[in-house]
Amino acid sequence: MKGLVALAEWEYIHLKDRRVFLCFDSDYRRKKQVRRALRRFKKFLEQRGADVWVCWLPDAPDGSKQGLDDFFFAGGTVQELLNTATDDIPPESEFEDASAESFNTTDLGNAQRLIHLHGENVRYCHKWAKWLVWDGKRWRADDSASIYRLAKETLQSIYGEAQKIGDEEKRQAIARWAMTSESWNHIEAMIRLAAVDESIGAAPDDLDADLFLLNVNNGTIDLRSGLLRKHSRKDLITKLVLVDYQPDAKMPLKENSQ
Repeated sequence: MKGLVALAEWEYIHLKDRRVFLCFDSDYRRKKQVRRALRRFKKFLEQRGADVWVCWLPDAPDGSKQGLDDFFFAGGTVQELLNTATDDIPPESEFEDASAESFNTTDLGNAQRLIHLHGENVRYCHKWAKWLVWDGKRWRADDSASIYRLAKETLQSIYGEAQKIGDEEKRQAIARWAMTSESWNHIEAMIRLAAVDESIGAAPDDLDADLFLLNVNNGTIDLRSGLLRKHSRKDLITKLVLVDYQPDAKMPLKENSQ
């Protein structure tokens, strides 16, 4: 960044393939500059090969700012802190009003709308010729036409776009395009064009690649540390063990009988 220089000490810290957790004070909700600094720092570390996660500290019970030391002093645990971690930073739209996106009235424009609205929850594997849909715990092969339901939701959003346009001629043009897009050919074109967008591509080798991550009902266990964390899209896990991880559970022992 212009005017900013990284400390030379960073050159002596090995970051490649290491998981790093960032934790800023809880006033990130109210201060845009804090979120800006967090994004810059996360990008800086990722450029050096780190796998960066962000812990989102809640405010103190009285609504005041809370730092990491305050969190632990109040009785918070490491596991509770890790439970707040995500591998991405929410867009500014979750903190304040964002400027409206603009898309062309074309099949490609509709594909871009689909990715804009639902891209975080869909992936396409060309080798398998399959869509994958995030179900909240894992990437599941779409065997129930979920992508078509998402496409229908995308078409409905175009009418919403039209309602926000002040110019009468443009508003009518967008509304006409929304109606035209409801045809089967336009829906198929939207889905096929979205499938070739590199932002949602997934190669088989990328899926379930980390053999030390075990996905269970209530989270993902890192077998290297034994810690449970939230399910993450970034892990690209397609498998799920249908049990709840209970770190304090005791294994019953059968006594030997003589």
